[in-house]
Amino acid sequence: APGNVLPLDDKVGLHPALTRLKARYDRGKVAVVQGAGYEPPDFSHFTSGALMMQGWGGTGAGPMSGWLGRFLDGLPNAATEPLYGVALDDSTPLSLVGSRLNPSSLPLWIDGGFGVNTSDASMRRIARNVAAYADERTGLGQWGDAVARVQRDIVDLAQRVKPAYTDALPDGDEWFPRQIALAANLINLNLGIRVLHTTVDGFDTHTNQPDKHASLMDQIDRGLEQFFTTLTRQWRRQKIGRAHV
Repeated sequence: APGNVLPLDDKVGLHPALTRLKARYDRGKVAVVQGAGYEPPDFSHFTSGALMMQGWGGTGAGPMSGWLGRFLDGLPNAATEPLYGVALDDSTPLSLVGSRLNPSSLPLWIDGGFGVNTSDASMRRIARNVAAYADERTGLGQWGDAVARVQRDIVDLAQRVKPAYTDALPDGDEWFPRQIALAANLINLNLGIRVLHTTVDGFDTHTNQPDKHASLMDQIDRGLEQFFTTLTRQWRRQKIGRAHV
């Protein structure tokens, strides 16, 4: 109801579940971008999602890349650094696809992942030997060599990100608080990540929308607070562009 809105000014307000976000806005820590969309809209979930991730406002089909991927393409070693763009999901979104960039998708739970367990001697030996396949040609052609390189990169990547998966991460049915806390842990490790992608699903509601939407807003509000409390003081004070986090 309009009376429950958390007002930002006399025309715009936040959902009443976003109390923590509103407090940050009042301290000058939150920016609001309005009017994001495209013309003319065709009201398709799929077209809208694809166009927003592509970030293309010109005529014709546009580039075969996403707006974040094009930004990351301009960084040094974009073709070989897998952690410039990271999606905390089962797949990589179109927005992170670049012409040079090879982004990574990281799981929310890493226990049992190949190359993670280095305490067991046999598993450590297996990971080391698999990674060594890429030291020379496999004799199985270009695709065999490519598979060997991917296996080596998986082992290397597992060791780089492993410290972010701590017991302190939220655990439960809600994925966003765990995603956002994991994102903060990865930032704290200073791995060179430039873009972290997280998602909150469930907004395609058809029934009982007020209650479902309020629950999702509350999850976002708690998750964002979790992000800032998980960041170390060093990164909470870093400048992003012209704004402080």
